[in-house]
Amino acid sequence: MNLSEYMRMFTFKRHVYKDKLRQYETVLQSDPMFLADLAASIFTSNYDAGYLGKISLEKALYCCRDIVHDIGYLEADEEHVQEVLGADPNLVNTILVPGCQDSEMLCARVRRAVEFTQSFARHHFTVVFSGRNPSPKGSDPVVIPDESKRMSIEFKKRLKEYNSHATLPKVHKFGFESESSTTKTNISEFFQRKYVEPSKANNLIIISSTFHLIRLAKELNKYLSDNPDQILKNVVLVGAEDSDKQFFMTDLTYIKLMMFDVFDYLLRRPGEV
Repeated sequence: MNLSEYMRMFTFKRHVYKDKLRQYETVLQSDPMFLADLAASIFTSNYDAGYLGKISLEKALYCCRDIVHDIGYLEADEEHVQEVLGADPNLVNTILVPGCQDSEMLCARVRRAVEFTQSFARHHFTVVFSGRNPSPKGSDPVVIPDESKRMSIEFKKRLKEYNSHATLPKVHKFGFESESSTTKTNISEFFQRKYVEPSKANNLIIISSTFHLIRLAKELNKYLSDNPDQILKNVVLVGAEDSDKQFFMTDLTYIKLMMFDVFDYLLRRPGEV
């Protein structure tokens, strides 16, 4: 399937009553995020009620992958990634793992970071964990008070479980106090703290939930466009989902976030849903 087919699959405009189409178009132009939120909420509620099965999540996950392609990134297999990492012995390989306030998603991202460093163990990596330090006085409940610290601890523990003889890569962690625009902040703070060495050729590997790669890709493209002096040799985006063991994540927070990003992207694209 291609993106246009996913757009037809997730369409709902054709089901809007004709006398409501003008109102729909008005809301679409003024507040597409509201429509995306509404559509994602209905999808999540239907899944929770048992009306949608795992096949729907699979299609949505593949749709996320194709959206990342649409943004301008190419699909690569392990052999291609190996070539990218080893293309130049002077390349610096830096892995960015953004945090989140969901324990299941956070652990999946850390697990994938461990697997990635061990799959390409002959290369040297610097791993950077970034995350919010949300205020306890905020409107949302704080599940993880320091995301980057939690990920760093989890990474060391899982690395030992994965390979007791593995060498721990250089690890950095940074947190920021922010209640909004956290994906944008993740990207800008990462570069401002100079985790990517400006005087050397760099590969940047970003590991996160597949749906989150959509926002990360857009924010990274925008940052690099606004900061042309920041040069990256290659960018590798890695989805945290494990295709063999935990391809489907049934956490409702994950499903809502994934579907929001799917609908938010498709609604803003020409030929919107």
